[in-house]
This record gives sequence, C-alpha cells and structure tokens, in this order.
Amino acid sequence: MEKQSLKITRDIYDHSDPEKLVFKAEAGISEALVRQISKDKGEPEWMLKRRLEALDFFKELPMPNFGPSLSDLNLEDIHLYIKPEAKKNSESWADVPEDIKKTYEKLGIPEAEREALAGVGAQYESEVVYHKLKKQWEDKGVVFLDCDIGLQKYPELFKKYFMTTCIPVNLHKFTALHGAFWSGGTFIYVPKEVKVDLPLQAYFRMNAKKGGQFEHTLIIADEGSEVHYIEGCSAPLYSENSLHAGCVEIHVLKNARVRYSSIENWSKNVYNLNTKRGVVYENGLMEWVNGNTGCLTGNSKIFTNPGGPIEIKNLKEGDKVYAWDENTNSLKTSKVKNKIFSGNKEIYKLSAAGREIEASSNHPFLTLIREKNKPDHKKKFFKFSWKPLKELKTGDLVGITKKLPHLGRPNRLPEIKVGEEIDSKNQYSPFKMNTSYLYNKKINYPKETNEDFMWLMGLILGDGHIDMKYNKINIATHEKEDYRNKLIKLLKELFNYEVTEKKKGIL
Repeated sequence: MEKQSLKITRDIYDHSDPEKLVFKAEAGISEALVRQISKDKGEPEWMLKRRLEALDFFKELPMPNFGPSLSDLNLEDIHLYIKPEAKKNSESWADVPEDIKKTYEKLGIPEAEREALAGVGAQYESEVVYHKLKKQWEDKGVVFLDCDIGLQKYPELFKKYFMTTCIPVNLHKFTALHGAFWSGGTFIYVPKEVKVDLPLQAYFRMNAKKGGQFEHTLIIADEGSEVHYIEGCSAPLYSENSLHAGCVEIHVLKNARVRYSSIENWSKNVYNLNTKRGVVYENGLMEWVNGNTGCLTGNSKIFTNPGGPIEIKNLKEGDKVYAWDENTNSLKTSKVKNKIFSGNKEIYKLSAAGREIEASSNHPFLTLIREKNKPDHKKKFFKFSWKPLKELKTGDLVGITKKLPHLGRPNRLPEIKVGEEIDSKNQYSPFKMNTSYLYNKKINYPKETNEDFMWLMGLILGDGHIDMKYNKINIATHEKEDYRNKLIKLLKELFNYEVTEKKKGIL
C-alpha cells in the first residue's frame, strides 16, 4: 500500500481582489439588461432576438427538480453582468491589470501557456481580458477566440451551432437564463483534417460579491480534425451567494476527435449550475473528463443496493448501502440514517492492489494488525482494527471489497419453441423441409435468469460469434483458458447440451 498526501489548500482560490469595475449591473433580472448586454457587444439583431426568447423561456420554465436545493438562491440579489477595469482581449500579458495578472499568475496560467499550450484565454467576471493563439495554429486555420469576438467574425457558424441542436435555450430554466445573459467564453473551430497536438486552455475567474458569470463555450471540430481543450474555473470565498451558469456545447463532426478537460474549484457559496453537452457525428470520438473539487468528498461514490454506485451527495435517508459486519466478518446492507457535511479537510490518496481512493485524513479504514492479547504474551495474533487514513503507513494491510452481493431478482425468460418444418425453396419451386433431425431433443431451456446464465450471456456478448452458415455459436476461448471447463460444464447444466467442437482457439 502506498499513501500520498495531496495537501489540498484553497488559499490560491479563496483570496479576492478589490473590485475595480467599469460597470456592475443592478442586481436582478430585466429585459433592459439583456438589451444593454447585446448593445455593448455590438451583436446582430438575430442574437438579441434569441436572447429575448431565452428570457421569455426563463420566465415560463419552473425551477429544476434535479441537482442541489436552490431554496437559498435569490436571483434578484445577483449582479448578472460585471465589466472589470481592463482592456478586452489583450494579446500581451503585460497589458493585463496588475491585480488581475497576479491572480492568474497564482493559478499558473502564464507559466502553463509558455510550457505546454497552443493558446490561452482568461476571463474575469463577464469579460475576457486576455486571449492568444500561437501563430503556427493560426496559419493552419484554427480559430480560438472569445465568444463575443467569434460571433462578430463567424456569424454563420454561430447561427447554425449556438444553442440550437446541442443545448437548446429551453432545455431547463438555467439554460434559458444563460441564453439571455451569456457573456464571454470560448469559441473554437478546427478545420477539416487539422490536428492540434497541443491543448488549448481557458480559465474563468469570478471575483465580485454576489456576481453571476455566464460564459459560453462553443467548440466545432470539423471532419477528421482533433483538438484538446482544457477549462478551469474558480471563485473566492464570500458569505454571500454567487451564481455560475455557463454552457459548454461541443460538436464533433464526422471522423473528428475532441478531448474536453475541465477542473472547477468553487467555494461553498457559489451555485455552480453549468450545462455541458456534446453532439458526436459518424465515427467521431468525444473524450470527457470533468473534475469538481469544491466539495472534496461529495462526488465520492458509495455502492447501494439495488441502485449501484451513487455519489454521497445524492444519498437520501433510507437508502441501503453496504456496511461491514464485524460479528460475521461479512458485508451487509444498512439504511442511511443521516448525512453530515464536515467541512474541508486534508485529503490523502491511498493506493492498494491496483486501486486508488481519495479520502479525508480522518476517514476510517479496516486494517489487519498483529498484537498481543496481553502484554506478557509472547505470541502476536492478527486482529481487525479501524484506523484513520492519516495513521496508515506504507505496507499496512487494508481490507478491499472484492465482490458485492446484489439483491436483484431473477428475470423470467421467454419460452422458446422449436418447429420441425421450415419454408425453403430451390431454383424450381418452394417446399417444406423437415429439420427435426437438426435439433437436440434433450436440450433444456432455462425458465429464468441466474448468475450462471448472466455470466454465459456476458461471455457470448464479448467473445461469441453466431455462424449463420453452419447454424452454430462459436465462443473464442483458448484451450488453456481457466474458464473453458466452467463454460462446458455450465452449458451442460443450463441447457443439457454437450459441446460438439473443442478446437484450440474456440468452442
């Protein structure tokens, strides 16, 4: 077992800058503000119309019944449009105001650009303050822009792809809110057959109290192209609530490949109501990695029965989870009685037997120790002991769940009827053909599923092939496979069928 301390600290995220703004909208939602945003950005008439339609949808749609409780979120307290005192879309890091630059330098943005990225964008509040794509990619036709600028330069692409087929504005109440008040974000277009082999990155930072951020990410990977886009987000810690409701739309056209990576570190007072979707066309590939570290343990999964793995934050009182029964040394199901949020703690990563888990320093693990029953005894005995993760050392023995019982019920299988005559024909005429001699009259058909039957179905799905020409099933299994004999035995037990062909590589 190896243990590594990650020492997660929010110091670099929780600090805030004094508010230096050229504009901060009055708190609350209004049509006048929607029109002002569109006017400030010099948008075409069709985009203003789309914003106003989104505002109408927002007013009509109910609050979502999924996700976290929104009872403490008062949208009339949120400032939905904030413009920092900074030049928009600077291409030189030296032009970014000193306080904003220091914030991004703490987050490692300039260093990342120099070392490993094809281009970087940085948004502060509602405006993109820095954006640059390396010339080698510009020369190949790659577009990497602030969404506001992208709309001005590529209106036809926006009209086709912006909140149409991927995320419609009326998907839910907060996509409608986003559609009305979106500002800034990232627009990427990769031409046909162009492969961007270095990542593009954008970072979105909220700073103002009671702020709202609605950046939009629109990625279009044309046929046969490839791109990797990395997004980061964070906000300082305030006692007042803030709102982040961005949208990410990714269009992966035929034979294209997109990798999207997002790391979001929100403070506890931020309602992060992002909506992210991808549309993948023929032979396209979408790779998606998203990490949210505002709640360090909320996304950890607990195995429930019969629901399977569920994130801790979604567990409800009365749900059944697995617990260790020390009296019987076995797993049993137990009902959830309560959930308690215990705040931010030091986080450790534990590695054992090829598995990894991240947990707080006080999380108990079942360990196996050797100790004397009495101090004067010479002999030591193995005993179970619960130890907090912080006390574990490399080489300690910990318990790992190998197989969880599932309390599901068997499923009744359809009855199979085998006839003795089938319709056939040759070059002269149709006729009936007696096929009774083809079938094993002693074959049984299981009436319902069980573990053995499901194991067999999984094997057939993975390694089976239906040979239509010779009317048989081949299963790829080498003569040295350890499950080969089990397979032959199960076919006999389940179907009363003797395997007819035992070749070196198949049955």
